[in-house]
Amino acid sequence: MEMSEEIYANAKGTADDRADYSDSENSYEDVYANEDNLETQRTGSFKQSDHSGFNTERGRCYRLTAVCVLLLCVFLLTAITVLWIKFTNLNTQIDQLQTSYNNVTIKRDHLQTTYTNLTIERDQLQTSYNILTIERDQLQTSYNNLTTERDQLQTSYNNLTIERDQLQTSYNTMTIERDQLQTSYNTMTIERDQLQTSYNTMTTERDQLQTSSNTLTTERDQCRNMMAGVLVKQGWRFFNSKLYYIPTEEKSWTESRQDCRERGADLVIINSNKKWEFIIKHLGDKNRAWIGLSDRVTEGEWKWVDGTELKSGTGYWYGGEPNNQHNNEDCAEIWTFSDKKAWNDRPCSEKQWWICEINIF
Repeated sequence: MEMSEEIYANAKGTADDRADYSDSENSYEDVYANEDNLETQRTGSFKQSDHSGFNTERGRCYRLTAVCVLLLCVFLLTAITVLWIKFTNLNTQIDQLQTSYNNVTIKRDHLQTTYTNLTIERDQLQTSYNILTIERDQLQTSYNNLTTERDQLQTSYNNLTIERDQLQTSYNTMTIERDQLQTSYNTMTIERDQLQTSYNTMTTERDQLQTSSNTLTTERDQCRNMMAGVLVKQGWRFFNSKLYYIPTEEKSWTESRQDCRERGADLVIINSNKKWEFIIKHLGDKNRAWIGLSDRVTEGEWKWVDGTELKSGTGYWYGGEPNNQHNNEDCAEIWTFSDKKAWNDRPCSEKQWWICEINIF
């Protein structure tokens, strides 16, 4: 609205200027007319016809000037209208992009909520499983104690049997003790059945937990596949269970690795011929890019970002590399030499492209 008001104000100002200019022209015409009358009186009747022709030519010039000014105003008004239409269309496109961005944000939040709920349920199941394991161990301990007691009772029973043979008079006492042993046996039988029941219950619960674990594994794989689809739409390239991304800006080696980590990834590790061929093809016509290899900790000991050491004589170094030129080339890059792409050591502070790698499976 402010822009349209300024346009109308400028148009109004132009109209006022045109009116002032017209009044000025009329004043000039009056002056010229008076001068012509004086000239006519001095020169006589033989100059009157020449003066009339001169006034006609000058009037044509004024009319032509007025027409040009009018055409210029029309052209300016048309240009202002076209600019206003383009401005309106641009605002409409911005609103549409904002709506799309809000929809994607809502979907992302919904997926995050679902993932959080599943994590909570998994932790609850794990807690239940741990409690059941503790109870099982306690029951096993009780069972072992009862077994020990049963063996002790059995020993006592044997001793009593020997004593019964030796002392007939103690027969009644031994009979009572035998009944007690029978009672203990019955009690242990009941406890054994209870332990068997507990064992069967724990077996059922274990099977249920296994089923829940399989379900969570399936849902986890589905979430990873969905995440992979989103990353591919953002420009990531899929190869051998991993995703790769080459940003369009240039940064130092440290800044490049930080950017990869913020994306949930890290600088690429090249440890196979197939991956090397894929990286070269994906790099395309880009001249150079950082990789996740450096010897910044110990000169000459090249290590990947995951801590693994690059064995001497391996890799895809160009002939004569690494050479640590000027004693400050501690980071590795892929560089396009005259005959091929190969590894080269370069100062870590140099800014260039880089390659991120993320494993989602």
